[in-house]
Amino acid sequence: MYSKFRWFVLFVMFIVTASTSLILIAPVTIVDSISSSSHLAPPTIITASMSTFNLFIVLSVMAGGILVDKFGVTKIYVLCLALVICGNVVMANLGNEIWGIFLSRALQGLGTGPIMVSITLVARHWFKQSEHGIVTGLQGMAVSIGIAVGFVLVPRLVTYVEDWGTVFYYVSLINLSGIILTFIVIFCPKLDPVEQDSPSPIQQTATEFKLLQPLVLIGVVSLFCSTWLQQSVNSVGAGFIGTELGLGQIHGADLMFYYSIAYAIGSPLGGAVAGIWLKGQKDNLVILVCFLISAIFSFVITQYTETARLIICLLILGLFQSFISPIILSFIAKTYPKEVIGKVSGFTMMFNFAAGILSPYVCSLLLDSLGTYSSSFIAMIAVSIIGGLVGFKLKVKNN
Repeated sequence: MYSKFRWFVLFVMFIVTASTSLILIAPVTIVDSISSSSHLAPPTIITASMSTFNLFIVLSVMAGGILVDKFGVTKIYVLCLALVICGNVVMANLGNEIWGIFLSRALQGLGTGPIMVSITLVARHWFKQSEHGIVTGLQGMAVSIGIAVGFVLVPRLVTYVEDWGTVFYYVSLINLSGIILTFIVIFCPKLDPVEQDSPSPIQQTATEFKLLQPLVLIGVVSLFCSTWLQQSVNSVGAGFIGTELGLGQIHGADLMFYYSIAYAIGSPLGGAVAGIWLKGQKDNLVILVCFLISAIFSFVITQYTETARLIICLLILGLFQSFISPIILSFIAKTYPKEVIGKVSGFTMMFNFAAGILSPYVCSLLLDSLGTYSSSFIAMIAVSIIGGLVGFKLKVKNN
């Protein structure tokens, strides 16, 4: 039996992750307010806010994984949330200057990266193996929920306080609540599972372990392809429906809601299917099937203009694409020696977030050169096939 306290730990992880995702999206929800007070152009604000944040996540995840291995999840949560709050204070006071936005988002990105990496260690330390996929999937849901709350909450707070800078003090209270909850985990005596941790399938010590080994690289490529697909749909979906199909900008944005909801629900569901129903024995097969379904419907969606059929395609894409990431992260949590899980996660997620930067850029290049949003969906077919073929190799060979 594992202690029931693990569900409180999972709740804390959810709040901590969602609070950083809210910060991720916060500036772009109030671009007009920032532009009015700073006289910076909206594209400048968007680029400085989002590119800087994602860049520093990429720079921090590898070091964050090593730090999580060394100091544990809870200490990293406290330190990283403190960095995020510092970034909020900088934004509130210096956000009218471009360098202030850059500094703020750098601090917030540095704080977010290690939190994202820590999920595999949370799964391994507090949860039994069949639950690892649900845990990693719930982090994906927390990201989606945090972003959704940011879209709704932050603009309304600006209307309420009439000063966009003050809003970042208010959202800091959400980050602070994550710190308080983490301290409860730190000082609660019911921290460890009753039964001993199950042995890793890979029988290597931390000193023997090689990061650049085929199995690790297979996970890297699979997760890279998964993130590429998600970011591509998010980048061009609304434009494809609204502009290329001529259904209107608002209609395009509304239909993308279905993709987001399916992705949020599918993340923990995929972990449950692979971990509980299939007992973690068919991870590679599930990954292959999900990538193949993504390839099929990346083409099918380009053949329809009716709203109902577009919604079905978006639901299927969101659901099956969301299965892949939690299964890969769950595989990391249960496969590698406990002492190097953070390092493997950090290395894998470094390329994961790099895909989040590169995919929108490539979608823009395809739109500029070919003049169609649908070209990005066609490119997704190739990415899905590569991801499926590589992901099918994600298994530990029997000795």
